[in-house]
Order: sequence, then C-alpha cells, then structure tokens
Amino acid sequence: MTEIIKRSPVASFFLITFLISWSLFIGVGIVGQDPDSPLVLLGVYGPTLSAVIVSGIVGKGAAIRKLLRGVILWRVGIQW
Repeated sequence: MTEIIKRSPVASFFLITFLISWSLFIGVGIVGQDPDSPLVLLGVYGPTLSAVIVSGIVGKGAAIRKLLRGVILWRVGIQW
C-alpha cells in the first residue's frame, strides 16, 4: 500500500480524502446523528488528515513538519 502512495501521492491524497470524509458523512447520515456531531467535524478535516498521512508515508517526519509549519508561520503583520 505504501508503494502505491509513494508512486502517485496526489491521486492517493484525493482517494484517502474522499474515503475519510465521505465515509464519515454517509455514516452520520445513515445513523441519523446530529449534523453538528464530532464525526462530521472529523470528516471536514479529511483533507488535512489525508495530507498528514500521505506526507508521512512519502517524506517521513520531515515532510509532516514542513507541512504543519505553515500553521504557525505567519507572514503578515499582527494588525491583520
């Protein structure tokens, strides 16, 4: 499985994103839970989780650090 992800990381990213997000969304719909449930919130973060998974497989810990560095690295002034 990791070899497939390493060979085509972009396609793997989209596939994993859809699997995470839509399986949670459909599961919430089938069970009939409230749309504000934690499972929906987890499904919304499907692309982020997918990016972390694919980065971890392709580039190990350094790639994950580089990906998440943008969360804390601000390039604008404090007034914005």
